[in-house]
Amino acid sequence: MCCVAHARRKFVAAHDAGDERAAKALELFGRLYAIERALPPLLPPSDDPAQRELRRPREEQRRGLRQRDAEPVWDELSKWLAEQKSQALPKSPLGTAIGYASNNWAALKRYLEQGFLALDNNLSERTLRAIALGRNAWGVIGSEVGGQTAAILFSAVGTCKHLGLDPFAYLREALPGLFALGEKPTTEQLLDWLPDRWLLNRTRTTSRTAATAG
Repeated sequence: MCCVAHARRKFVAAHDAGDERAAKALELFGRLYAIERALPPLLPPSDDPAQRELRRPREEQRRGLRQRDAEPVWDELSKWLAEQKSQALPKSPLGTAIGYASNNWAALKRYLEQGFLALDNNLSERTLRAIALGRNAWGVIGSEVGGQTAAILFSAVGTCKHLGLDPFAYLREALPGLFALGEKPTTEQLLDWLPDRWLLNRTRTTSRTAATAG
């Protein structure tokens, strides 16, 4: 897959450089993003078979809507790129944008094939921004082992935020819980402490408690 936002930014740069022709590409990208905003949202990921079955129809619905509504926009963009390619200098901002989009065409459109795929990787970039900013302040991580530990903690905290969890609430239970497993825990025991599995188990416990109280 290729990030559509990366392709769009190159046309933004061309437009900012004064090439008004890039406005047409930006208009088409705007339509693609409008289609994405109108799609029914994905259901939260889950290891529960029943929840996975609920996700599949939603994913198929999203895929169908994308192919119905977004595919024609991509066709229009393809025609525009072909028309402009011979009129823009290859090294100019617009020529660079056209070249990038043309060379990565199949990868840019791959999100149309599955409803769970994303139009761009902006979520990942936003999640990693804190690491990039912190890296400038820290200078060095300290050691290779320290870097591995930081990567694990950043991944866990980032996943919690993505799932709408309080990272501190998760870590307060997960850290002593993992320690209690001993030196040779099974894979299944470790999987139970992943943030999404922890959330699922916690939801089940809350539901059983409410049912008992009722």
